[in-house]
Amino acid sequence: MKEIIAQAYDYAKKIAASKQNQGFKFIDLHIYTDENGNFIYAKLRLKNSETGEKFIRSISMDDNGNWQMKEPNFSQLYPEGKGLKPLYRLEKLAKNTNPIYFFEGEQKADIAVKLGFNGTTTGGCGSLDSHYLQLLSNKEIFFWRDNDEAGKKYLISFLKALVENKIVDSSEIDIKVIDVDQLDLPLKGDIVDYVEKCYVEGDDDLTIAQKIKNLPTLTDEQVYDLLPNEIKKNISQKVDFETIFEFEGGFFELHQNGLYYVVYDRKGEVIQKTFICAPLKVIARTRDVNNQNWGILCQWRDLEGIEHTHNILISLLHKDSREYRQPLANNGLNISTAKKSIEYLDGYLNFHPIKKIALCVDKVGWHGNQFVTPNRVFGQGELIVYQHNAAQKTHYKQKGNLESWRKAISEKVAEQFKIVFAISIAFSGQLLPLVNENGGGFHFVGSSSKGKSLTLKIACAVWGLPKEYIHSWRATSNSQENIAAQHNHGFIALDEINLANPSTIGDVVYMLADGEGKDRMSKDGQNRPKIRWQVMYLSTGEETLESIQKRAGKTTKAGQEVRFISLDAVTNEHLGIFDTLIDGFESSAKQAEYLSRATIEHYGVAGQEWLEFITHDKSMIEKNALNYIDEFLENYSNLSSQAGRVARLFAVVAAAGELATHAGITGWLPGTATTAAQKCFENWLSNYGQDTDHEEQQILKQIRSFIQQHGESRFSNWKSDGFIQKVNNRVGYIRNNDYLFFKENFVEACDVFNQKLVIQVLKKHNLLKTNETGRDTFKIIDKEGQKSGRYYYISNTILTLDTDNLNANINK
Repeated sequence: MKEIIAQAYDYAKKIAASKQNQGFKFIDLHIYTDENGNFIYAKLRLKNSETGEKFIRSISMDDNGNWQMKEPNFSQLYPEGKGLKPLYRLEKLAKNTNPIYFFEGEQKADIAVKLGFNGTTTGGCGSLDSHYLQLLSNKEIFFWRDNDEAGKKYLISFLKALVENKIVDSSEIDIKVIDVDQLDLPLKGDIVDYVEKCYVEGDDDLTIAQKIKNLPTLTDEQVYDLLPNEIKKNISQKVDFETIFEFEGGFFELHQNGLYYVVYDRKGEVIQKTFICAPLKVIARTRDVNNQNWGILCQWRDLEGIEHTHNILISLLHKDSREYRQPLANNGLNISTAKKSIEYLDGYLNFHPIKKIALCVDKVGWHGNQFVTPNRVFGQGELIVYQHNAAQKTHYKQKGNLESWRKAISEKVAEQFKIVFAISIAFSGQLLPLVNENGGGFHFVGSSSKGKSLTLKIACAVWGLPKEYIHSWRATSNSQENIAAQHNHGFIALDEINLANPSTIGDVVYMLADGEGKDRMSKDGQNRPKIRWQVMYLSTGEETLESIQKRAGKTTKAGQEVRFISLDAVTNEHLGIFDTLIDGFESSAKQAEYLSRATIEHYGVAGQEWLEFITHDKSMIEKNALNYIDEFLENYSNLSSQAGRVARLFAVVAAAGELATHAGITGWLPGTATTAAQKCFENWLSNYGQDTDHEEQQILKQIRSFIQQHGESRFSNWKSDGFIQKVNNRVGYIRNNDYLFFKENFVEACDVFNQKLVIQVLKKHNLLKTNETGRDTFKIIDKEGQKSGRYYYISNTILTLDTDNLNANINK
């Protein structure tokens, strides 16, 4: 399929080139497929920017596989359509259960899709009769016409086609028509103009999408008035309520002003009508991944017209009903407090005949081949509903479009390798479960005003508005748990590490990278399931993890250093984090000011495009990511185990950046992300070394530090009488400039490290002298004094040891 589409684009570009001397330029190529995603044909769109003239043609392949500028044999390629043409984006329509938004043209449908809607078209006003419309049966349909007479004709033709093809019941036209007369659009205006107007007003994509959901629609009477007379004759106007189902001798009816329980006598006269609540729809039954915790998914609008969706566990219907009614009321549903009405509400929810099944999840991230965010599910599969126990403000927001983000930010920083690396980190969280990595963090450290916070903003602009997406290190470990869970399989940004709690930051570093929260008990005394996640995060600050932990008297462990990877923020002494000045900027300050402003005008769209890309073919993304990782690691074959672990995290980031580039998201040249990751990794290697485990370095530094700190205040000279020379809290002797520790006191020098491990490291680096087979001690028989015994004998070379090049000391 990808190869065919590539061929179609090549053929379309050739046609565009042949029309270039007539003033036409390539605008787009719209792909039409069958329900399984198989290519049928495409529509080429060219435009003369000076005259406004359009050139729209169909292109397809003939029976011999040659491209032609004509429509194909639809009976052959699309037999389900019985010789008619497919709807635009048919594959998505067939698999997506969301309402269908119908437009007058592919460009408008594409805009709707970008905003998260299920958009389609037949292409234009005169094309309805030639398209197979049966897929629209039993679908919720919104129609958005152009603001002109042709748009009205298209709407009327569409309504007529629905009735004549029996797609809607001839007794009622159940379709929502956007009332374009209330949208203040220009003549011929459409969704493109509406979205542009919203952008001018400062709205982001999430706000625009919410506005579209709440746009005014024509009343049933207004829709009825639009129909041709020959259609009206066969249609009775729609009644003002819908009967949901029969229950205990009466009926649940959904009226415009509420949900009622109604009882009729034999003559059809109402003898009881009980108000239950404001209009409340049941749209699916739900269950979790284990086919447990079944529920009812409900939908309603509050007094301001804002739509709400909430999942009610069936088990709550068998408890105190206040437990499930309170969240509904808190979100604007007006519910009767009468006892009988509450009983009817229980019955309505419990026995509703809805057959649609949805998976309800309380965790963002990958679920099968689909990726769940708080406000949208990406990828094809079963209906998934995200609902968290606590109300959460989504951090996924959009403003602008992919091209504007690419031009204003991504392409501008293509030569700034640390910023390229930061952007790549932002894309990398989604790859973690695919490549079997837990995750980890990167920390840009350096003095103020060097571009650290700017880099964090640029990375955040991949997913949302930076000031709302960035979190502070000034948070409790419980809060950090929740933040990690909210970003599962994603990216976290943490600013100002100097605000972190020195006593707990080490534990937080382990927690974030290892992806597991604390054990907790539920109200009934049972262990709750642990909160788990996989995240990549980027941190900034003027201090290192080591310096912060020292404030609390703690030592930074090797396990923390390989989970929290520190990088120098400064690339250039004069330019800070920048490598070079971007064309058109005279100083790094002006450059930083421009990029900072750009992040509040263009954000969130790259992340949405990334999720669309990786969910299209998850297995292929996994395969390609692993190939990129292997290619990166081929350059670093002689690493210690801990350095190798760090290298793999850099490789994951490189893979994410390269995949995003391959998807056409970043606008970078292939290899840009890999080069940036290599430079950053080499910066880390230059600081920490490539062939020695950090834990070994720390152990040797600890023993050396103990000796240097205490010296003769804790060690007696061997030649003196150790029992006369006063040394408080003696731990051993100095003999021939070497250090002999009493066996019982050596554990103090080891500090937080395991004594057996310390002895192994000392032996490995030829710093522990022994004279007994099978023992790690040095036995001394003192015939002249009372110093006989077994000691841990440490060579004085530990004082001059180059801990950054430890392998040089091995096997000397």
